[in-house]
Amino acid sequence: PEKVDHVEVGFVQEFGPQTQLSITLFLDKGEDRLFVFEQPFAPPPPPAFRLFFENVPDFETRGVEASLRTTPLPNLSFFIGGTFLDAIPDDLPYTPTVQASAGVNWRFLERFKLSLDALYMDDFEQANPRFAETSGTVGNFLLVNARLGCELPLPGDRVKAEFFVAGENLTNT
Repeated sequence: PEKVDHVEVGFVQEFGPQTQLSITLFLDKGEDRLFVFEQPFAPPPPPAFRLFFENVPDFETRGVEASLRTTPLPNLSFFIGGTFLDAIPDDLPYTPTVQASAGVNWRFLERFKLSLDALYMDDFEQANPRFAETSGTVGNFLLVNARLGCELPLPGDRVKAEFFVAGENLTNT
């Protein structure tokens, strides 16, 4: 069975009540991670594949995560964050070197809220221990999402409702 030892140490600094910076260093050391991959074999055509299990006897990931959030006005907040990751071996699945995210939330006209966020992820290897055909490289991508909501005026304060419209993956990547 796969075994992972995880250690992290972090630091949080507040700059007044509106702004917070967080930095975390982390290290994972593991063993016996199992992946399935497929390999073509003769005679083609048609192409035929054999499934093989591959054991990664030892692996390690280490990196740093940082985030900054701020609320400069009571109705406006921002966040930005990033992760830098080093994996050994360097083709260890699901270990992109760089991830970054940012977003904004804005409340306006008393009942409306606009939220925008984006996520960038560097390319990474993927593997599935059950379905080898899902293995391979996922190229880098940028996701952009948006959501506009309106709180509905309802009598009393026990029931709250909101009408919203949202779009995800607006960059279609």
